[in-house]
Amino acid sequence: MADGTLSLNSGSVLFDFSGNYTSENAMGDVTDAFKFTWRHAITSGTGNNQADRMIRQQTTTAATSTIDLAAGPVPDSHGNTSTFADVSGMAFRNLSTTPGENLHIGDKSTGGTAFTALFVGATDAIVLHPSGILISTAPLGGYVVGDGSSDLIYIAAATGTISFEFVIWGHSV
Repeated sequence: MADGTLSLNSGSVLFDFSGNYTSENAMGDVTDAFKFTWRHAITSGTGNNQADRMIRQQTTTAATSTIDLAAGPVPDSHGNTSTFADVSGMAFRNLSTTPGENLHIGDKSTGGTAFTALFVGATDAIVLHPSGILISTAPLGGYVVGDGSSDLIYIAAATGTISFEFVIWGHSV
């Protein structure tokens, strides 16, 4: 591999929800055994179902934090600054276990250029409750990152200081 070249050898995004859903009625117990699984395989590259950039971090926010997808303030696991042309997927987890310590993801409360490729409007946000997980993928084409126009993901704490972690993967071109 040449200097400056990054490669994601393989990976996958997996959502697996399974169990037994049982109800009681006059005819006896009725059980619905279910398994709901989604898997996206990811290989190295810049096409569909591929990625050549990935950043991840565990951090805290007391007010608002910003992830700049075009300027790359978060280094990858090798210390390289990563910039994205588009994002194939992202996952956030609120590490708080205290009720009311919600994270607002996407809220443009501090100005700037919100990531409107995912959010309909510049001030839209998703509320991520304590111990909650948010996963969003766009494996076919990705969420386009517009440097200076739609490149910032805002993370705001509803109250206090909240720990969270995230991973974002996508393409350099």
